[in-house]
Amino acid sequence: MNAVSQKKLAMAIRVRDFSRVHPYSDPGQVALFTRLEDRIARASQLATQQREGTASVRASAARRRQLRRTIRRELLEHLVSTARGASKEAPELAQLFLVPAESGRHQDFMTSARAMTATATERKDLFLQHGMSPTLLDDLGRALDEYDATVLQANAGKRAHVGARADIDAVMREIMELVEQMEGINRYRFRADAELLAAWKSARDLPWGTGGQQEPVAPAA
Repeated sequence: MNAVSQKKLAMAIRVRDFSRVHPYSDPGQVALFTRLEDRIARASQLATQQREGTASVRASAARRRQLRRTIRRELLEHLVSTARGASKEAPELAQLFLVPAESGRHQDFMTSARAMTATATERKDLFLQHGMSPTLLDDLGRALDEYDATVLQANAGKRAHVGARADIDAVMREIMELVEQMEGINRYRFRADAELLAAWKSARDLPWGTGGQQEPVAPAA
């Protein structure tokens, strides 16, 4: 949730709390307040979803970087060095087995690593004869599967984040419309009580910008 939405939600919570202390009695106004409570709960839920989506993207990115280093430095380098030895018998292997760059597109990295793994699996006996560890291909396969899983996790996190952000914008528009309706109601309801009217204005005022200015939900008369 961005700073603007955070400020709006904080204001809506103040309005909700004020209204609980000074409840409505008219059924239509009660229904309006109930709707505000529902939208606040929904906005909070979406904010949590957005935070979790962002955290998931960051965690998967960190794990992917770690896996990439491990795959490249500990697994593929062993496989490539074995292929160099095996290329004395099968010269074509020299061009097929190259350690991918540390940086670069995920898809390029995975395509290269998967292709080398498949070729080495097909010619496993030859690679074993030239010193490949018997467990290397299994370890490499598991590491690549986990790498793929981190990409899926990141994509899911991005979808959750983007979806929540779009929904938050819609919910915040509803909240602001509800508060504006309540503004008219309460300015009338507390017209003879300056203290309560001031308390209401304080609840629904929206701090804005860095200069301490305020953006009221509805213009004061």
